[in-house]
Amino acid sequence: MNIAAQIFEQHLITIYFFYGLAFFSMGLALLVETGRSSEFPFAEAMAPLAAFGIIHGFHEWLEMFQLLEISGVATVPDWLLSDGLRLFILVVSFALLVVFGVRLVYANHRPEVDGRLEAAAAALILIVVWAISVLAARQIYSLSGSELAAAADVLGRYILAIPGALLAAWAIILEQRTFSARGMSGFGRALFGAAVALIIYGTIGQLFTKTSPIFPSNVINSELFLSLFGLPVQLLRALCAIIMTLFIIRALRFFDTETEQQLMEAREAQASAQQAILYDQQNIEQLNRELRDAVGNLSSLFGFAQSLAKTLDSKEMLQDALVRFVSSEPHFDACIVFLRDKPHEAPYIAAMTRCPANQEVHDTMFEHALLIGDFVTNSEKPGIWTGTEVKTITDEYQFEPGQNEGPPVNSTGGRTLGVPLNIRGQYSGSLVICTVPEKPPFSAREFSLVSTAAEQLSIALQNAALYQELQERDKLRGELLHQVVSAQETERQRIARELHDGTGQTLTALGLGLAAVSGRISEFDHKTSEQVNELKNLSTSAMIELRDVISNLRPSLLDDLGLVPALRGQVQTFIERSGIHAELHVKGTIRRLSPDLETIVYRIIQEALTNISKHANAASCDVLLLFEIDELQIIISDDGRGFDVDEILRSMTGELRAWGLLGMQERVALAGGTFDITSAPGEGTLIQISIPLREEAVEKEIEEKV
Repeated sequence: MNIAAQIFEQHLITIYFFYGLAFFSMGLALLVETGRSSEFPFAEAMAPLAAFGIIHGFHEWLEMFQLLEISGVATVPDWLLSDGLRLFILVVSFALLVVFGVRLVYANHRPEVDGRLEAAAAALILIVVWAISVLAARQIYSLSGSELAAAADVLGRYILAIPGALLAAWAIILEQRTFSARGMSGFGRALFGAAVALIIYGTIGQLFTKTSPIFPSNVINSELFLSLFGLPVQLLRALCAIIMTLFIIRALRFFDTETEQQLMEAREAQASAQQAILYDQQNIEQLNRELRDAVGNLSSLFGFAQSLAKTLDSKEMLQDALVRFVSSEPHFDACIVFLRDKPHEAPYIAAMTRCPANQEVHDTMFEHALLIGDFVTNSEKPGIWTGTEVKTITDEYQFEPGQNEGPPVNSTGGRTLGVPLNIRGQYSGSLVICTVPEKPPFSAREFSLVSTAAEQLSIALQNAALYQELQERDKLRGELLHQVVSAQETERQRIARELHDGTGQTLTALGLGLAAVSGRISEFDHKTSEQVNELKNLSTSAMIELRDVISNLRPSLLDDLGLVPALRGQVQTFIERSGIHAELHVKGTIRRLSPDLETIVYRIIQEALTNISKHANAASCDVLLLFEIDELQIIISDDGRGFDVDEILRSMTGELRAWGLLGMQERVALAGGTFDITSAPGEGTLIQISIPLREEAVEKEIEEKV
């Protein structure tokens, strides 16, 4: 052993003191900084490293106390000399180093995962492996006492210290990259130096352990290190601990630098915020002005739209809307709408408001309005009176700034403005707005307001025109339907009369002739007599069927006695033909109606009974007529199988149409009434009809009440 080795061996207690002090100082430094706010993952994971430094430093001092007891320099309490306590502290300290490494790796690679549970699980697994290894070594080598303590120490360094140191060093190197990426390469280099010191400490320092029967400590141990290098391995561990502590403490200064950066960023953010506040205040003032203008525009347009929606009469609608529009805008003094019915025709004044100015100003403004109205209607472009001429407003038109209410449309005039009206895809008129010379020219905001109002007015005029056309078409349709029904009933009456007067009399004469022939030949030819009788019966059946056809075409009771007797006969015939029990109920004051209305009601009930006999599969049905003062109520119900009303109504617009229901609806519409049908499968059918009774439709009242 050389002189240096002897010196270090003699001062091994001092080495252990500074060895423990270095780790203890590192732990305290980290503990002080623990809990500080930082963006670096190292700050979140350094609590286990601080605990490792403090606990491992205390372990080295326990080693020092054992040397003090052996050398006889001082008397140490027995509990500080316990190998069990020292081994427990050693294992816990290296387990904390494992926890630090796992948490820092998770913080760098998977920041969304906390990593606490994974770190604790990794440390616990290694502790369990160490405990099992100690028990196995005790059993295999029959160890006890100091030999067992030495083996447990060696296994703790192999299983916990070396993996924990390498894992922690790797995690610190990863964190060093984070520091470099954020412009703190100096602190990153300090962390890298600490990682290198930790690697040397965890590999060389922990590989040369105490001598024990466990391989390879029986060969590679502290005695071998001393013989090879002439220095105790504890000196290497102490130097690594001191270097690591110095680098860690230097790296912890990143908290101060980060705080300074955050303060600088906060000051810059504050300055930017103040600048933004000033800018926002200006913007808010501008937005408030624009908002007030927008609210004013919306209010004007809302009132304008309300006036347009009140009626579909174009004249009334235009006049009310223009008055409302002018009164809602202080800058507007008069408004005129020009329309033309056909292209290339001269526009005419459809509606206008009077200007409150004196007569001379009024005449001048009216003259300018006529010029602009004619120009806009023919050019199909917005225009404005500049003071000398009418000029088109285009997208490139230069607005003049500097006005309180926005840029004016032009600088020389701009007090008479017109925009086109697009009705049914054609430019068919114009909306002209005027203001008196004492007021400023129109602004861009007001031009936009007038343009929007013109769009609303165009839609309203188009709707009014469509509504008028629809009314005319409905009126024409009603007249055509009335003519068709009247012609149909007239033709039915003619055919019934001809069948009665011609075919009916012929069949009667044929029956009488066949009866006479049958009586004469019965004595001579019995077979021929039977054939003649069959022909007579056929003629009788044909006559009965002809009477039914004549009755269906035009029942004589309807013309002679009126609606109620005809319906009674219709219901009785329905019972005889179908076998369905039916009843007719009449309430109110029975009175004769106009022939057309009686025919309509009769045909409606006739069609309803026909549908019941063909489709309802009903056992009974009821027909109710309720004569009221100004309307006739008809209610027809049955207990049949019913149907899906929606499906039937859909089929009325497809290929399979319910022609019976369609005919009933058309007849009710012809009479100006309402038609409602209620039904469901298995629940029967209910038809409710209401027909208004006009005075001209009533011929006379019958003093009979049912």
